[in-house]
Amino acid sequence: MEVFGATLYSRPDGTWSTLNGGPDCSCLPTQNDDIFVNHDITIAGPFTVNTGSLTVNSPATLTITGDLTFNNGSQVFINQGATLQVNGNFENKNNSDEITFNGNIAITGDFKNGNGGSGSAVIDFGPFATISIGGSCSNDGTVNDNSGGYSGCGQGVLPIKLLYFNGKLENEIVTLKWATAMEENFDKFIVERSSTGLDFKPIGEVEGLGRNIYDTQTSYTLEDKAPLLGYNYYRLKALDVDGAIEYFGVVVLKSGGVKQVSVYPNPSSGESISFRMNFNPSENDQVLLINNLGEELLRLPVKNSHNDISFSNPLVPGMYFLKYLSADFQGTSRVMISH
Repeated sequence: MEVFGATLYSRPDGTWSTLNGGPDCSCLPTQNDDIFVNHDITIAGPFTVNTGSLTVNSPATLTITGDLTFNNGSQVFINQGATLQVNGNFENKNNSDEITFNGNIAITGDFKNGNGGSGSAVIDFGPFATISIGGSCSNDGTVNDNSGGYSGCGQGVLPIKLLYFNGKLENEIVTLKWATAMEENFDKFIVERSSTGLDFKPIGEVEGLGRNIYDTQTSYTLEDKAPLLGYNYYRLKALDVDGAIEYFGVVVLKSGGVKQVSVYPNPSSGESISFRMNFNPSENDQVLLINNLGEELLRLPVKNSHNDISFSNPLVPGMYFLKYLSADFQGTSRVMISH
């Protein structure tokens, strides 16, 4: 059922309601509705925003499985930490000047702002916006970029054409999957992760399967076996053979559980010890290394969720203890040293 000119809210189960937090209305959004997205949800495309409005709030991801068009007079707000994934082409037509992107925008097809007629087509990219465009780009309107992520419309076709990028959390392991339809002069993918949607760090690399692949679907997979507690934001960094890069999509998944610290390799040769946490450290967090006599051998501040400690003189064989200290968490891990 369609409700013309309604106000619709996303629900956690992927359906819609006419009340915020209300029951399933068994209805679908139309181009004249005021749409509020607070949960991950998909709209089957093509889809048009006409006299209605569209608001996507953090940490939700709205996926359009086809082309997305903003008609004259549309009001659209993609807020910080939110994601708009368009698996098709994007067009903002004339007289649509209330378009604000301050979240993550991923367009697998072409980007078009304005259609060359009279009137104004204005898009504002906020300071927290990230933008990736998988096809060509044309701009007959105005783009106000405060993000530094929109490089204009001279970029042409990217070295890859991304078909999809998605993820699934199961048994506290995140499996990320994506596929391309074209790869030209392409080198590799770098998968990056963030706990905020702003500060991304690499967690793995996947080599491209071919330098020049056309009209063929090529699939890729990467597992994150140690996702952070809470929300995890993932994006793809595509690197071509000339060193040029582009970013694609943002997948948001929430991991539960309790805080943990793991040490690897264990046993260790004694030349180095690595440890990682499933949370980001606080400002005053510390780690201690203690021998089997209870003597403190070192004390270091913790700045990252993945850490390496190297020793100029290898540790002698035996049992050691790595103790993590923070204001709200303490944990101790045994470390075996064997040469």
